[in-house]
Amino acid sequence: MFMIPQDITAYHTSLNVSYSYSLPDGTEKEVTEEIYLPNTWEVNKAYNYVINIEPDIEMINVSPSVVDWDSPTETPAIGNDIAEAVDLGSSYKWASHDFGAVSPCDMGLKYSAEGTRTQNYAAEWGNNWRCPTVSDWQAILSGCTWTEEEINGRTCYRATNKEASENSVLFSNRYYWTYARSGSTFDYYRVDIANISCTRTYTTAAYWKEVYPVRLVSNQ
Repeated sequence: MFMIPQDITAYHTSLNVSYSYSLPDGTEKEVTEEIYLPNTWEVNKAYNYVINIEPDIEMINVSPSVVDWDSPTETPAIGNDIAEAVDLGSSYKWASHDFGAVSPCDMGLKYSAEGTRTQNYAAEWGNNWRCPTVSDWQAILSGCTWTEEEINGRTCYRATNKEASENSVLFSNRYYWTYARSGSTFDYYRVDIANISCTRTYTTAAYWKEVYPVRLVSNQ
């Protein structure tokens, strides 16, 4: 639980989460992630924030960070603003920014593979929004023109509709999680935009625990 001590609407507010886990070869991997908080949280109110961590992790350190945004081109914010739905030429329209962000080149909330699938996105953005499946991702990976752009010192990836070049979406990260359903079970895939690929992972894979931003799709 966190108490918001000041007005954070104009700030980059985050939790710095550090933890370690064992790799299949017996070595330890340490992970430090910055998880953005919604800038719609109100001063002097308390909020619960849930972080999905695999059960074999014994210790986790969490520290808050509140800093001014310093960008010559944008003033990004973190919140639950609903994205614009953009037609990239596939069956569903794609969000113009990550879930939990308002700027296309800034990552929003980040989740593990299972966390990406199980979050209740509809509660924030409405019932027409959902997590994309592997077939949704494959449609735009092969069906769009992809270019890299350097924005504020980070590499972002732009998908452009081949049939309507005025329609494009900027993705903040190289990697995203997705999934495919097989009966009552789910197979998880890691999207690699730079390599235009979706690679299936397994329950024993170490990078199942990696956390990535989420880009949603809409049926409207």
